[in-house]
Amino acid sequence: EGAGGMSEEDLAWCASAMGGIRARRMTAEKHFPPGRILHLSGTTGNGNGKGNGNGNGNGNGDAVRPTLTEVSREAFQELRLHPRMFDLTRHIPSRYEVLLKRIWEEVKTEAMGKVEAVAGV
Repeated sequence: EGAGGMSEEDLAWCASAMGGIRARRMTAEKHFPPGRILHLSGTTGNGNGKGNGNGNGNGNGDAVRPTLTEVSREAFQELRLHPRMFDLTRHIPSRYEVLLKRIWEEVKTEAMGKVEAVAGV
């Protein structure tokens, strides 16, 4: 048995088929939106954008501090699937908006703390 419970023969067939698809079909120029591409990670485990900071990012805890990381366009040359991608509760716009707002508030709070420290407040 190989990965995902597939036989070695099935895995070899999949690898061969994917190689053929890459060579014959995946040759078009990739189109991306202009500007930087940012990856949002460290999401909440409960999906409500709230938590006490005790989560570990595996979906079982309350929260993990969200982060934005710039990624290169090469990271998106192939479609990658993960079982959690089919959980629609994890991929809704309001969830991303909550996390982006939390990042913004943390950055703003940290910046204000630095300004106050410099000003001697």
